[in-house]
Amino acid sequence: MRIIKPIKPQNIETNVASEYELWAPEEAIPAGQYRRALDRNGIERVYYAKANNTNKNPVDNVAIWSEVKPTVSYAMFDGYVDTLTQNEELIHVKFLVSKASYLCLFGLEAEDVQIITRKDGVIIGNDALSLLIKGERDSPLAFCFGENEFRRTLIHPIPGLYKSVELEIFIKTSPGYTAKCGFCTPGWAIPIGITEWGFNVSIDDYSGNYVNDFGENAFERRPWSKPMDLDIIIPTLPDGREADRVYRQLTDLRSTPLVIDANNESTDRELLITLGYYAKVAMSSVYVGETRLSLEIKGII
Repeated sequence: MRIIKPIKPQNIETNVASEYELWAPEEAIPAGQYRRALDRNGIERVYYAKANNTNKNPVDNVAIWSEVKPTVSYAMFDGYVDTLTQNEELIHVKFLVSKASYLCLFGLEAEDVQIITRKDGVIIGNDALSLLIKGERDSPLAFCFGENEFRRTLIHPIPGLYKSVELEIFIKTSPGYTAKCGFCTPGWAIPIGITEWGFNVSIDDYSGNYVNDFGENAFERRPWSKPMDLDIIIPTLPDGREADRVYRQLTDLRSTPLVIDANNESTDRELLITLGYYAKVAMSSVYVGETRLSLEIKGII
């Protein structure tokens, strides 16, 4: 298995139009208006004017502006899965990234993804990936009347290891449908061990369920997250340094959002992929050649 530490993309370009006007310093903006501006992390966000103002940057003037949400064009880069970038048929983004080994996509609603990697303008990787889940329509009844099922999570290696590459991503669906992506991040993968002893995956559901004034059950669907408990084997022959490395790196990644990919080399199951942080780490050793690691992962919405 591996954990992937997200790396902030730079110089983001997108074909998805924003739903709000861009903030301009020379504009006299009345209270009650919305404007968009880049925050300190390079994410375009929507801000609400609480008072009349001119030349008051929304990022720096919290007494005058309130942050509302990311724009729809940048929502896939804000660190959360439940805020969606969406566009008719195609989401097309480009950005620069440094020293990344994987690209991670969460909250997908699409049929195909194409990832093009360029180094100094030269294409070094061009991968067209179908999200169709094979085997979901094997029965005659499902084949005739069922809907196709598609992956919602994708982790894909980035070729080479360079100081800077450009990633160009096409997230595509059929005409008449909307392509969606909840979270997109490149990252640096750190191998942890082998998930051989088992796992527990669950759903933390933040939906509402209450009884209204007429005695009827009312439901409000809200975001959810995927917590995970993992048992991992770390081979430690001949001197135990591999367990030392894993412990040291986990120590450095405390309180850090991570992509957890509990698949081994022979598997590629969405069930074993989540966005989260670890809440508990425990190591034990029954003999010198093997260390057992238990990870408790809390999911991020």
